[in-house]
Amino acid sequence: MTEVEFKQANVAASRLNHWTVLSNQKNYFSAIRSTYWQREGIRVTSILKDGKIFLNSMVNPSPQSNPFTFGVNRGMKADLIRQYKLILKGNDVSKLVEQEMTEKEETFWKESEFSTKNLLMKIIGYSIGITLIILCVLIIEERSIPGIIFGSITIGFVGQYLYYDFRVIIEKKGEGKPGYNRLR
Repeated sequence: MTEVEFKQANVAASRLNHWTVLSNQKNYFSAIRSTYWQREGIRVTSILKDGKIFLNSMVNPSPQSNPFTFGVNRGMKADLIRQYKLILKGNDVSKLVEQEMTEKEETFWKESEFSTKNLLMKIIGYSIGITLIILCVLIIEERSIPGIIFGSITIGFVGQYLYYDFRVIIEKKGEGKPGYNRLR
C-alpha cells in the first residue's frame, strides 16, 4: 500500500464513520469516535511501515474512561480494514463513501416513522420529554435562580428534540427529494 492510498482510505473511513481525525500523515493515522458512555471517546490508530499496516483501537486513556467498548473497537478496526482492502482492489474509496452515505440517507427518508421500532422510541422519548418539561415548569415556579436556569436549559433541549422530531415526521409525509440540509 502506498502512502497516498493509506491517506485516502483513512479519510474515507473517517468520513463514513464520523470520526474526528487527530492526525493523518503519510504513514500515521489517528482518530477518535465520540461515544456517550466513554467520556473521552474511542481512538483508532494505524501506522504504515514498509508496506505493512499496524492497527489498534482502544478507549482513549483518561481518568473518566472505562474498559467496556461493547464491540466498538472491533467495529472501528473492521471499518478501517475494509477501506484498506477496497483501495488495494483499485476502488475509488471517496466515490464509494459518497455513494454509501447517500444510500444511508435515502434509506432513512424511506423508512416509516411509525414502524414498531420508531414508534416505541417515540413513545419513550415523548414520555420522558413531557415528564421533564412538567418537572421543569414546577421547578421554575419555585423562582430560585438555579432552578430557573436548570429548568430553562432542560426545556430548551427537550423542546429542540421534540421540534426536530416533528419536523422529520412532516418532511417524510411531504413530497420532495431528500437532502442533507432538508431541515435547516
